[in-house]
Amino acid sequence: MAKLNKKELEWLEVRQRFTLTHAQVQMARELELIPRSLAKLTDPPVPVFIERQYLEQFGRPAPRLVTSIEDRAKQEQKDNALEKLERKKLPKKAAAPEPPPAKPQKRKKNRPHVSIPPRGRG
Repeated sequence: MAKLNKKELEWLEVRQRFTLTHAQVQMARELELIPRSLAKLTDPPVPVFIERQYLEQFGRPAPRLVTSIEDRAKQEQKDNALEKLERKKLPKKAAAPEPPPAKPQKRKKNRPHVSIPPRGRG
């Protein structure tokens, strides 16, 4: 089994507690609902609430592609492993060449600072 983070474990507990389907859990996650807040719902039941909210916000009854939390975590681990291999395969970048030395700037002559008062409107 893939390693799950704390938030994913909370969703697993909510799925078991309220007997939610994978689609309903995914809908709740897409709605950015907080797993602990679902426990406070009494009317309507949690699955009905999630489905109504999803339909209202996204205009469709369910996600087009449903992925379980476990499958999602497995895929994420595979992607991370592939990315790690790719980083190892890439040759290390050569050190950037040093920029040419800066040209000395010409000194400005010492001129007294004169402030010109703003013109009045009138």
